[in-house]
Amino acid sequence: MLREELDLVVGTKRLLKESDVGELVYYFQAVVKEVLRRLHLTVPITIRQPNADCNVNGYHIKGGTRTMINIYAIMRVPKAWEKPEVLIPKRRARLNEEIGLKQKKDSD
Repeated sequence: MLREELDLVVGTKRLLKESDVGELVYYFQAVVKEVLRRLHLTVPITIRQPNADCNVNGYHIKGGTRTMINIYAIMRVPKAWEKPEVLIPKRRARLNEEIGLKQKKDSD
């Protein structure tokens, strides 16, 4: 699928240029997003502090409480990601379709 999209946008006579990236909105972006999801961050934890009381997955968090979020674990939750340890760009292609990104069609 990626090769087909590259051939459609770039063609087969030249190399990909940075200016072509904006035209690759379907499968190419899905591949990039899926790779970024799987990256191992240097520090896979971020700290957040809500301004007001809130509930997250049934847990009450009082406003002003510093909360550590394990980003590495979020991207590997089996309930949210089918086969989370496997690189599957098609999973992102489905998400792209859900938010309205469409695959480019040959206009010739």
